[in-house]
Amino acid sequence: MSIRKGRFIHYGVFLLGFLGLGVASGIRAQGTGTLEGILTDGSLEEPLAFANVGITSLGLGTTTELNGSYVLDQVPAGTYTVAFSYLGYGTVEETVSITAGARATLNVTLRPDGVTMTEIVVSTQAVGQRAAINQQINSNTIVNVVSKERLQEMPDQNAAESVGRLPGVSIQRDGGEGQRVVVRGMSPRFSSITVNGVRVPSTDAQDRSVDLSMISPDALAGIELFKALRPDMDGDAIGGTVNFTARKAPSGREFDLRILKGYNDHQQSFLPFRGSFSASQRSKNEKLGAILTGNFQRADRSADGLNVDYSYDGIDPASGLFRVRVDNLRLIDQLETRDRLGGSLTLDWTPNTRNSIVFNSNYGRTNRDELRRRRSYRVEAAYQEYDIRQRSTNINLLSNTLDGDHKLGKGWRLKWLAAYAATAQRTPEELGLRFREQSAQRADIVINQGPDAVIPGFFNNLDETFVQVLEFNQTDTEESNTTGRVDLQYDFRIGGNSTGFFKTGLSYRATRRERDNGGLIIRPYLPAENVVVLEGDRDLFITDANGRALLVNFLGGGQIRPFLGGDYDFGPGTPEQRQGLRTPLGENIDLNAYNAFFNTNYQPGDALGYDSQLDMAKVRSFFERYRSVLDTNVIANQEDYAANEDIYGAYAMAQLNLGKAWMLMGGVRLEDTRQNYRSANAAPLDEDAGGSGFGALINQEASQGYAELLPMAHLRYKPSEWFDVRLAVTKSLARPNFLSLVPWERINNTDREINRGRPDLLHTTAWNYDAYVSFYNKFGLFTVGVFQKDFFDTDYIRTYIIRDPASRFRGYQVTEPENVPESSVRGLEFDLQANFASLPKPWRGLILGANLTLAKSQTSYPVSFIRRDTVFLDVPPFVQITTAAIDTLRSGRNVGQANTIANLTLGYELGRFSTRLSMLYQDNAFDRLGARGELDGFTARSVRWDYSLTYWVNKKRSWQIVANVNNISNQPEQSFVGNTSFLSESEFYGMTADLGLRFRWQK
Repeated sequence: MSIRKGRFIHYGVFLLGFLGLGVASGIRAQGTGTLEGILTDGSLEEPLAFANVGITSLGLGTTTELNGSYVLDQVPAGTYTVAFSYLGYGTVEETVSITAGARATLNVTLRPDGVTMTEIVVSTQAVGQRAAINQQINSNTIVNVVSKERLQEMPDQNAAESVGRLPGVSIQRDGGEGQRVVVRGMSPRFSSITVNGVRVPSTDAQDRSVDLSMISPDALAGIELFKALRPDMDGDAIGGTVNFTARKAPSGREFDLRILKGYNDHQQSFLPFRGSFSASQRSKNEKLGAILTGNFQRADRSADGLNVDYSYDGIDPASGLFRVRVDNLRLIDQLETRDRLGGSLTLDWTPNTRNSIVFNSNYGRTNRDELRRRRSYRVEAAYQEYDIRQRSTNINLLSNTLDGDHKLGKGWRLKWLAAYAATAQRTPEELGLRFREQSAQRADIVINQGPDAVIPGFFNNLDETFVQVLEFNQTDTEESNTTGRVDLQYDFRIGGNSTGFFKTGLSYRATRRERDNGGLIIRPYLPAENVVVLEGDRDLFITDANGRALLVNFLGGGQIRPFLGGDYDFGPGTPEQRQGLRTPLGENIDLNAYNAFFNTNYQPGDALGYDSQLDMAKVRSFFERYRSVLDTNVIANQEDYAANEDIYGAYAMAQLNLGKAWMLMGGVRLEDTRQNYRSANAAPLDEDAGGSGFGALINQEASQGYAELLPMAHLRYKPSEWFDVRLAVTKSLARPNFLSLVPWERINNTDREINRGRPDLLHTTAWNYDAYVSFYNKFGLFTVGVFQKDFFDTDYIRTYIIRDPASRFRGYQVTEPENVPESSVRGLEFDLQANFASLPKPWRGLILGANLTLAKSQTSYPVSFIRRDTVFLDVPPFVQITTAAIDTLRSGRNVGQANTIANLTLGYELGRFSTRLSMLYQDNAFDRLGARGELDGFTARSVRWDYSLTYWVNKKRSWQIVANVNNISNQPEQSFVGNTSFLSESEFYGMTADLGLRFRWQK
């Protein structure tokens, strides 16, 4: 369907969903009673969620809740046969008599299909797979599920890795672990992340995305990925909604403890450690439950990295092909330890099958301690730079939710929720020192044959490499969501075998976000600032002829080691220089003061070598000595802002179940958004007029508001017990990142750059079309789906040059957000989940999971560039170059979208033994828009293998051995530029493994 065509069809479809409203008003529940009860899994002796309960003769049906309970209201008085079914389990039929005005209770136990009592073996993988399948096929929307049992068996380090195994999802990693998910090619900020239906505030300082590594799988009852929204869900989820459901206490008492010791192959370190526990108890009458969980993880996320910037270098006269030149090449040695801890408490009170109140509190914290050394070849400026940075960052997440669910009788149901969630990302300390070698490259340097050809073109004059800049920065970004919601539902019957419900509700979400940056800076390479820093300390440093402190003073921090698999050299200078070059401690050095300051023990006549890395302890001594003379970094303060966002929501929807075959659901949601922002800007003084630095900080304010009507419709047709078709047409939206909306501006005269926000930026809207066909039986589920998203006013970050002759900033490069009028993405999804538990041994233990996503997107990006035309003349000057500014549109993929994503899982269970091998394939994905197509950035395709093994030591299944291996093939994360083979990024973080024990006690 073409974009912006046939809108009257969309709205007409949604009107069908309200056909039940007029019918419902005339329904009266006369001479009816209620049937209620609990379903139990006979193999696990646990509640059975999402099982089917129905009275076929009346067309009445429902599914069980997470605690296994069900309620059928408005059952006419009489005697009926009630069927209880669950895919992969035998169907049970029971007879019950209903009395008008009374309640009948019927509790039932279901057992695996085709397996006798004496053969029952608890197969965790199969149970988890069946739970996910039953939830998916019983849903009234399009959803993928990761069950609690599957979460416990997967080798995943965090929730992001678990979500990444679902169809249509790719993962963005940092330090080798999943952090964010890309759903159907949409950037992470386009998906909603919720816990028990409550949106989690962003954990990122730049955008609205959420770091899913903050969420521990051990505290979850499951993960739901909703790909088609309902009107009773928040509308800001164009990609989809990832909902994490918190665990509730099972029957009796239970204690579960896991302790695993890890290994990191990249650092050859046994530092990693992971532990978690859960303790739960339910009262004897099953009405009150409490579950407490806790987790801790220490991980080594060190990595070797390569980062390259390119620009267009014209056409090769010989071949006629384009050329790209290297502007900057950076080698990055990242040493990082991440400590992650968290806990949750859930209290639920269920006095009966009709009422429940749940309180859930979650806390997570990640501490990141980083030491980064970097060697930069600044080709465009003819510099070589070395820098070292130490940074500590902590991210906190707290969410509290209180919600109630009340079946009021005569078809009425009331749900309510109150929640508060907050995140904070703080960097209390970021200290860095940079060294520079000026005029560092040879005249014959080769710059258009990739990064490897660039490195030999540098002099490596270590005795001319001096202290360039010292920086100390602090950042603090906080965000909170206060949420309130109430939903009222009325169930009704139409005729003999048709049912439905009408539902309406109100919601409110208040988001508050603040960012506060601060920094200190000094540049001792500048004569004026050099005098300030080194005044009275000339005898404390080895300096060059200009009195600038040299690199050699700050070496001594560890040995040189192979880098990026030995392909690159990361020490100072070259291996030959490190072996033979020495810089003597001259007569002008006060040796005692030098040793005291740098904590060294040099003797008269000693010389300093270059066979070690930069030493952070020496940098810190330097910082503490001169901290009082550092200047305020005004540029850092220009990214401070405060933002308020209030969203008022209201919806109405209806669902009609026409017999067993047809389900039609439609409705509309209204979301009214009110936003206001405040920032502080400081304009640079006009250097041409004799000014320098920045003027005073000036507060800037802006606000906007808008309302969006979001119609949605779903159709499900189920002609048989093993097959259904689902269709959905929905409208959704996405709000721009706060930093894009805030009226901030940072002008850098030195680099002639301007970065700023756009308060007039539009929000994004999308029409989403989904069609799915599913086949299922006791062996599993096979689904084929097709989707298309047409979205409007998507924002992206654009870079262009100011060319207005009258502008003071003519020639400056501007980076700011801009809207793209129209974009689209479409794709095809295949999902297979199969187990063979009903077959004879040895096939019974085989578990298979596979999914494939094929996607294609198109966006027209506004771009600007300078075209240079060269004409060769027969007379002097022989060459004539003309330039012209070009503004145009260029098509490309959506940022983050991979054409192909595939997952494969092969598991096997035999008795107390369980093993699983998993593979994730991601094709190259569009990463960033370049100035021209040759400079577009793409992430490289990757294949990642993971393996897990568990074994119950004793028959009581109280002790279990657990082993996991992640990234078996040492798959790096890499990016490249254009359609070349030139790497723009490469990160090697190695294989990781852990081995441990699990102890489980139940009573």
